[in-house]
Amino acid sequence: MTDLYQPNPAVAAARAILLSQRRHRNTKEGKPLTVREAADRFSASKSAVGRHLKSMKLYGKPDFSDNSRGRPRNLDEAEERAVIAYIVWLERAGFPRNQLLIEEAANDLRASRTPPAGPVGDRWYRRFLRDNPQLQKKNC
Repeated sequence: MTDLYQPNPAVAAARAILLSQRRHRNTKEGKPLTVREAADRFSASKSAVGRHLKSMKLYGKPDFSDNSRGRPRNLDEAEERAVIAYIVWLERAGFPRNQLLIEEAANDLRASRTPPAGPVGDRWYRRFLRDNPQLQKKNC
């Protein structure tokens, strides 16, 4: 019977490193597998292998996180929904969608946080529209 479970290659590489280190400690023969060698052998990134290896040494389990890596969003989900509702309200009331008004609304929401956050960046509006295709202007 074949195993349907395909482990994450970075986790498999981290496990191989731990086994290699344990074997080296017990027998003192050869050298243990390095992160770079394991990453190459299992076709995984060195940073992912290192992250899982560190977590397995500290906590005994791989580092699986629901949190996305990278830079945090300018607005959280509730704030983004509020800005979208504001844009829809503006359009229904017959006002044009104005970049300055929308950026001002986003900055007001960010300023109301504790502690207050700074203003959104120069390209925020363009990224916001790209991430929310329901707000694209319709060509009739």
